[in-house]
Formats: sequence, structure tokens, C-alpha cells
Amino acid sequence: MTTHDEDQAFIRRHFVDLQNGRALVIGANEGFNNPSYSLIEKGWTAVCCEPNPFALSNFITNQAEYLEQITFVNCAITPTAGRVTPFYLAERNAMSSLDKDWLELQVERGVCPEDQAVQQEILTHTLSFQQLLNYVGVDFDLVVIDAEGQDSQLLGAIDWNQLHKCTMVCVEDIYDGAKWLEDVGFNLVLKSNHNYFYKRVLD
Repeated sequence: MTTHDEDQAFIRRHFVDLQNGRALVIGANEGFNNPSYSLIEKGWTAVCCEPNPFALSNFITNQAEYLEQITFVNCAITPTAGRVTPFYLAERNAMSSLDKDWLELQVERGVCPEDQAVQQEILTHTLSFQQLLNYVGVDFDLVVIDAEGQDSQLLGAIDWNQLHKCTMVCVEDIYDGAKWLEDVGFNLVLKSNHNYFYKRVLD
């Protein structure tokens, strides 16, 4: 299995007994590498947020059979209140970011070849994490955050106690954001090549 397949398998095992769950995905990209994808295949519903219009278009095209299960949000999710802001499209859709320097960092990390480090600036709308929850609800069993440089800030932008059903959070880059999850009872249970998985046992 690829490492993404391993992440999918881990998620499936955790939610093996939950047939009709709900996932929130911030940074859905084109859908396939999203850790909740196999749960959508299983019958879950999801709210998928993706500011890159090209990635979102590919998501909608490639996942046509699941569209009735998915609510798409075509804007960036940020820690603070919504506004219009620059968004930096990358040649590789998954490396597009609100952070202009994010792509250069991926080159330094060896994740993106230098000859593919091409950016195009567009303007996008944003919603704060809390504004998003106020609109789509808080009854999520799984939250996935893959926001290309914004992950730890998003973790600290809401009160996690309001997500009363959530038993797992998957984050690509945790940095100093772990404290926000640990404060409400989440514990690190897996660090894969791509993600950190935090689990909470509900009363």
C-alpha cells in the first residue's frame, strides 16, 4: 500500500462501526488523497472546503458518483473573520496556499522540484473556521485539516468542545497546534508520512 492508502486504512479501522458519519475537510484538494475519501465511498457525508478552483473542479469531475453526499465550500478557511485575500495557485494543485512562501518551503524540503515551483496569484474569499461551523454545523465525527501552512493556526481558532461528536482529527502539519487538541482530550495515536492523527474517547 502507499502511505496514503495506509492513512485511509487507519481511518477505516477507527470508524469501522460507524456507517453514516459526517466529515469536515479543510483543504480537500482533488479528493483522492483526502483521508476521509474511503469513508465517503462507504456512505458518509462530508463538507469539503477547497479554495483552488482548478482542484475543486477536478474533485467534482472525478468524484461524480458521490456528489449528493458532499457539500462543497469554494473558499479558504482562515483563523480570523472572512475577507478577500490573495491565494497562490501552484502548478501542483496540492501545494497552492494562502502563504506566498509556502511553495518555496516545499522546494527546500525536497517535496516539489524547483522547475515545478510556479505560482499564480488570484483573489479568493475566506471564512473563519468558526464562521464555517456556524453555517455547516458542528456534528462532525472526523475533522481533516490540510491547509498548506495554516494548520496550527486553524487548530487554535475555535473552541473544540463544541464539536461534541468528533472522535478523530487528522492534521497534515501540527507544529505547535497540538495543545489545542490535547486541552480537550485528544491524544496523538499515529504519525504517518503525511498526517498526524489525534483520537478522543467520548463519555
